[in-house]
Amino acid sequence: LKRQNKELRSDMEKLNYMAFRDGLTGLYNRRYVVGDLLEDIRGFQQGEQTCNVMILADIDDFKKVNDTYGHEAGDRALVCIAHILEGHCRKHKVVRWGGEEFLIILFDVTRDEAFGISEGIRKEVEQFPFFYNNVQFKCSLTLGLHTYREQDGIEESINCADKALYRGKRSGKNCSIWFENN
Repeated sequence: LKRQNKELRSDMEKLNYMAFRDGLTGLYNRRYVVGDLLEDIRGFQQGEQTCNVMILADIDDFKKVNDTYGHEAGDRALVCIAHILEGHCRKHKVVRWGGEEFLIILFDVTRDEAFGISEGIRKEVEQFPFFYNNVQFKCSLTLGLHTYREQDGIEESINCADKALYRGKRSGKNCSIWFENN
């Protein structure tokens, strides 16, 4: 009975991991956002000068990477970028939002700190040499930032970060840009 309980507990942990993690990158997946993100946000009490920030990041011209180097090269780029994001966000959360998009949730940061983290990620990805089949290629990210406000909710905050992201795409890509209400 003890052994069966241990196996059952282990199986439940594996299922839970699979339910909330992306199979390729190991990052949280969209189910995490629906299930646990609000709870995590509420667990961080911001000070007078700090806030929680949503960042939506998209790999620029990712279709070109897949078309030029193949989908395995694209998968390798996704995994490498996921590691870069996690390296910059150890006390925060990183979610593979879908395809080549990532959602980053920064907890209890100032706006300047959030922008600094975003720019650090952007610059590291821009400078990182990706290799596949002895061929080197580069990638870049465009990142849209929005300050989370409880009255707006998660969905609206992500939507605002998405609007900022696409404004950055229209402005030339490879940038970090805040959402503006206009």
